[in-house]
Amino acid sequence: MLHRDNNDSRGIDVAAIYDSNSLNVINYNYYKVEDLYTRDILHIEAEMINSEHIHFFITHWPSRRKGEKETEYKRIAVAKIIRAKIDNLLSNNSSERIVIMGDFNDEPSNQSVSDYLMKDDFYNLHATFENTNNGSVNYRGDWMNFDQIIVSNSLLDDSTYKLDKNSGEIYTNSDITFTHSDGNTVPSRTYGGPKYYGGTSDHYPVYITIGIK
Repeated sequence: MLHRDNNDSRGIDVAAIYDSNSLNVINYNYYKVEDLYTRDILHIEAEMINSEHIHFFITHWPSRRKGEKETEYKRIAVAKIIRAKIDNLLSNNSSERIVIMGDFNDEPSNQSVSDYLMKDDFYNLHATFENTNNGSVNYRGDWMNFDQIIVSNSLLDDSTYKLDKNSGEIYTNSDITFTHSDGNTVPSRTYGGPKYYGGTSDHYPVYITIGIK
């Protein structure tokens, strides 16, 4: 497990749990987002099972708590930091395998993700869930796709691995779901304001499966 206390004003951290039999961590760093008091960005440099080099960027962008447009500049600022780190990696090796994952508090079509983070060298494996009833978080009855996994084309096209554009999944099993009296289901949250409900999270987790050919 990789973890340290982040700079977030509410004490929410970004961390990673991994299987050392499948992933060899070479190095990792936390990048602080100055002046925004939000979660740090976790960057992991590792080797996969067949010794292929890969980078992971794990992130949790600033919330929309004070309004989507009013807080958009914060998420754009984090997107710019990650993109700058990625561009630096690609300047040394244009075929570098890269995965970006986390809670973006924006959807795939929002400009923080589509314009500032991604270029034509990346593919969002959870973009197809946008504007459907299969989102990762429910806000006042509307499903949104804030939780995403984005991969570089170099990983998507790698002949060593089985990974295609339909690989993105959302885990919605009943063990982490709450059913309202009207039959509508939502992620089973831990807290509602100060009230403790004992659930897992108000977001469903997202995941991908990478096979070996």
